Amino acid sequence: MNEQEKIPITYFDLQDLPEKERFSVWKESISVLFDVTLEARDNEQNFSSQLITCHLGDFLLSNSVSQGQCFRRSRKRVAQDGLDHLLVQIYRKGNNVGICGKTQLDAQPGDVFILDLGQALETRTEDYDNLTLVIPRAILAQYIKFPERLHGKKLAGESVLGQLLREHIETLWHRIGQVSAQESSAIASGLTGLVATYFGGLELPYDCPDIQAVTLETIRQYISQHVADTHLTPQFLASRFGLSRASLYRLFEPLGGPAYYIRQERLQRSLELLTQASSYSIAAIAASVGFCDEAHFSRLFRAAFGMTPGEMRRNALFAKTEYFSDILAIDRRYENWLKTLGSIKG
Repeated sequence: MNEQEKIPITYFDLQDLPEKERFSVWKESISVLFDVTLEARDNEQNFSSQLITCHLGDFLLSNSVSQGQCFRRSRKRVAQDGLDHLLVQIYRKGNNVGICGKTQLDAQPGDVFILDLGQALETRTEDYDNLTLVIPRAILAQYIKFPERLHGKKLAGESVLGQLLREHIETLWHRIGQVSAQESSAIASGLTGLVATYFGGLELPYDCPDIQAVTLETIRQYISQHVADTHLTPQFLASRFGLSRASLYRLFEPLGGPAYYIRQERLQRSLELLTQASSYSIAAIAASVGFCDEAHFSRLFRAAFGMTPGEMRRNALFAKTEYFSDILAIDRRYENWLKTLGSIKG
């Protein structure tokens, strides 16, 4: 991926600041969205917070890890800052409870819920790790009438829709360093359609290109996380994601088909394991990526990479790259991104 294709990212981490300054810096910065307080003033002494924000054109996606606090948007604040976005949030750790307009919010880890920045709210969290997709109201309104009715609404983490939407958002986050800015913008656009579908009860339009892109990336992420599972087959994936066999094959047609993609993902994972310092035997590595027959694995590996697994291990032809490198410890560009989202890009 060349330099101009990279997704703009801000990285905000308080760990290098003196402890007595950390909460005040966080409070000032996050005031672009919320007024925040701590339940006990003593908590300021050990406060820590980290926020990574990715700019996806018309959308923002962020990951925040922080100590518990109280968040508030008063009617006065809403009128003053004019932010007209909706936040789709997942708490991977911790909860978020309180009042959103007239709705009582009780979001537990795994739930997917929506906050409307055009309305008042007052919530309280435990120490948390969350993902937030920021969608301008005008964009969501293209998919669903009256998006303001979603304020404080949630999809339970154990529900099918909650699980699927959470997986879609997690997919985008995990793939953020592997896709171009153009691709991630298309995926985020597809996610908006899914948010409207799952929260608004619309019929899922699988023929929409953006939603197809989201679905494909979600399935690819699932495959990546379950390469060792021997039941990972096209038939299983179609059932797992509620697709017909024909729909699944259409999605994977540009990638050679689902069976071919699964096999290549397993081979790629085996390549990584073989070229790392590891005491595992080749048979154990083959089994760890879903190949039950070592001889069959070796034949496929040689066909894919031009040498046997043993030869590859000896040559050690693998190199790592890191996406989040050479970035500032405290980068507050995300504040301006929030204020200008939907009006200008980048």
